[in-house]
Amino acid sequence: MNRKKAIEFILTHSDMNFYQPVVFIPKLLEIKGKWDQATKLLANHITRNIKDKTILDLGCNYGFFLHEAIRHGAKTAVGIDHDPIVVDIAIEVNSIIDDGALIYQEDIESFEIKTKFDIILMLNVLHVIKDPLSVINKYLSWTSDCLIIEHENSLTPRLAEFNHETKSSERAANSRNLTVISL
Repeated sequence: MNRKKAIEFILTHSDMNFYQPVVFIPKLLEIKGKWDQATKLLANHITRNIKDKTILDLGCNYGFFLHEAIRHGAKTAVGIDHDPIVVDIAIEVNSIIDDGALIYQEDIESFEIKTKFDIILMLNVLHVIKDPLSVINKYLSWTSDCLIIEHENSLTPRLAEFNHETKSSERAANSRNLTVISL
């Protein structure tokens, strides 16, 4: 990681209101996000058993969960986001951290891949998707382990329709639900 570029990034972007934290070196070089505490608690939950796993983050924002996954031993971390401005910043952060994470600008609903991922994250994105249940079905076919969904409370009963084991549906720190659908 290029510390000089990380410091320059922090100084240049310190007035921005980031949704997620941007962490170059934990507790040393970082910018706090709007949901800083909740996001870090969720990251601790997700990265518990991530060693040697592959991860796809749909709606990756600035890549916080990608870099946390790699920091905790993930083999591969790929993120997509539809917003070109967000993706530009994520790519800049990614080039500074330089940990092997991959970030692409794509639409979640039309994105196609040819490989499966162990873990797929859909954190706080379902509210912008026209048909969330069909998108969830699509990504369930691309995971070999689980799909982790952060969603509005009103979606919880509809997620029960899936024929997959729903391991947990618990309240996330920001009063939304976190559902893990395992294969």
